[in-house]
Amino acid sequence: MFQSFNFDQLEEVFLKSFHMKYMLTLVLAFGSTSFSLAQDKDEEMVYLQPEKHAEFKGGPAGWTKFLSSKLRYPSLATKMGVEGPVFVSFIINKKGKVIDPVVIRSPHESLSKEAVRVLKLSPKWKPAKHEGKIVKSRVQVQIQFKLPKG
Repeated sequence: MFQSFNFDQLEEVFLKSFHMKYMLTLVLAFGSTSFSLAQDKDEEMVYLQPEKHAEFKGGPAGWTKFLSSKLRYPSLATKMGVEGPVFVSFIINKKGKVIDPVVIRSPHESLSKEAVRVLKLSPKWKPAKHEGKIVKSRVQVQIQFKLPKG
């Protein structure tokens, strides 16, 4: 479906508080400025590495605030002691909406479902731009689920 995911930079944002005293780490993955494309179901081009990447309105701090207010650690994962990163890929369309979230890797299905549920609640993002035009783009995020120590 897409040609490559060559990520040159990872920016880590640590959530310092989370209800029920669970800690989550969010790592946003940003690609390089090189050009690559893929096609989605609608035959419209989806940019994997546009000149200007899509970004959450409010930046990393806004994304962290959104996640901390919406994300809930699944009770099954808590009971089983499951933790770890959930990697999710999705498209930000030209209107800034999150569409087609797909879990790439996850330590447990309950964590996958929670990550996708929250992504579907996401407010609109600032869409990507390439050659001065607003374009659809693919974004990949990593949401780290971590149980508290003790």
